[in-house]
Amino acid sequence: QGSAITEEDDREADIEDDIEEDTAENDQETEAELLMEEFTETEEEVILSPDEETGITEEADALAVEDSDVTYSGSCGANVTWEVRGSVMTVSGSGAMNDGRVGDGTQTFDRDQITEIYISDGVTSVGNSAFSWYKNLRKAVVGNSVKTIGDSAFRQDENLTELTLGNSVEVIRGTAFGETGLQELVLPSSLKSLWSMALYGMDQLENITISANETYQTKDGALYTNGGKTLYFYPSKKTGEY
Repeated sequence: QGSAITEEDDREADIEDDIEEDTAENDQETEAELLMEEFTETEEEVILSPDEETGITEEADALAVEDSDVTYSGSCGANVTWEVRGSVMTVSGSGAMNDGRVGDGTQTFDRDQITEIYISDGVTSVGNSAFSWYKNLRKAVVGNSVKTIGDSAFRQDENLTELTLGNSVEVIRGTAFGETGLQELVLPSSLKSLWSMALYGMDQLENITISANETYQTKDGALYTNGGKTLYFYPSKKTGEY
């Protein structure tokens, strides 16, 4: 009888063990299912309302505008400074600019970003090589107080196609506009000395204009001296007889 009771107890113990194992397996399966549900919810596409999308877009636009308004500045003469805002550089102050490319030695801006340059009234000269190799420069305006434009001032600005010279420019030195994209050059009547190499390398030039000047005259787009009797410069792109 004792042996029968022991065997019955063993069977009950085995049944209890099986139940515990089944319960543990069920618990593991339930936990796995919950984890899968959480993963699936995480992977679901987030759908924003129109207002939420608009808010994000406006924030991105605001950041872009803020970045474009970042200002960089420096000195390029004893009393002359430069400032960059976005793609525009402004040079202002009084007196002469230093020689050497504006912005060299600074890590604040990339000169390839500059598309327009404005030299304000008060500045009296543009330094040698001041704006050379500004390869994306398209427009330059030289103020009415500038008297001298230095050697290679705008040289190799291949995309420069729009140039305005102030009404006080007297001297333009060698290769000042060499290898630019200028097709037309309007010289001020104040001009007294155009160095012999001043227009060298202007391969896109088609027409030169100057008015009321004692030293230089233009006729049919070409530049003359000696009252229009001596040809001084014939634009490279100009066709026809001269």
